[in-house]
Amino acid sequence: MFGPIRSPLTGNQRLLVPAYFRPSGTRWRDACDAIYNSLATATLVMNPQSGPGVAVDIEYQSAMAYCHSKRQRVIGYVSTQHGARPLNQVRADIDLYYQFYPRIRGIFFDELSNDENTKSYYRFLYTHVKAKSASARVVGNPGIPAATAWQVTPPVVADILVVFEGPYVRADNDPANLAQYKDWLPPTWVSTRPANIFAHLIYESPDSATTRAVCLASFQEKNAGWIYVTQDRRPNPWDLPPDATLIASPTLHRREPLAPS
Repeated sequence: MFGPIRSPLTGNQRLLVPAYFRPSGTRWRDACDAIYNSLATATLVMNPQSGPGVAVDIEYQSAMAYCHSKRQRVIGYVSTQHGARPLNQVRADIDLYYQFYPRIRGIFFDELSNDENTKSYYRFLYTHVKAKSASARVVGNPGIPAATAWQVTPPVVADILVVFEGPYVRADNDPANLAQYKDWLPPTWVSTRPANIFAHLIYESPDSATTRAVCLASFQEKNAGWIYVTQDRRPNPWDLPPDATLIASPTLHRREPLAPS
């Protein structure tokens, strides 16, 4: 399915992969092999049961170890319900990830609030993750940018902030009334900050040519240091592995290959 990919080494984006598909068979291994062979780097978000589940899942444990061996990072999905979920429940999910998967390398907080009044809530969660490991990566996903930069103003609540999540083009009469990436631009406060703290997650790309164009626009015009684009569709647009067009994007940072042993 995947082979070595050669791309111009022109960009500095990384991949943020919502890997909301089970690592059955070789799906995760194939994806991490493809990313590794392309000399790109990625953070994959594991999501066993809309969170860590109630017991260790051996398939995820094995897939995580394999992806780490391929120089990719795996972090765990946790819902926060826009700050309405009780802190003890969110903290329990974090603790279970680190109990079940001690080598996990951070947490992805979904449904992050854009209300500045929740800063103490998210700051508590951020410091709780960092207490597990100072090198842990904390990603926050409100899906749209807040009115101000409070989430990335010290003391920050996330190392990486998802400021766009949605379809490439909004469907006619879409009841969700989602923003569409095709004509979206970030607000000024996003545009004037380092790209490496912002991520864009785009689904329902119509074809490979559009995927390439989206990667280029996200890099040149929309200040995304982290990117994910898929042709996958709702209701779960994150249940397919990343495709070869995305992995080959010239906007991606390419690490140095390992020296021959």
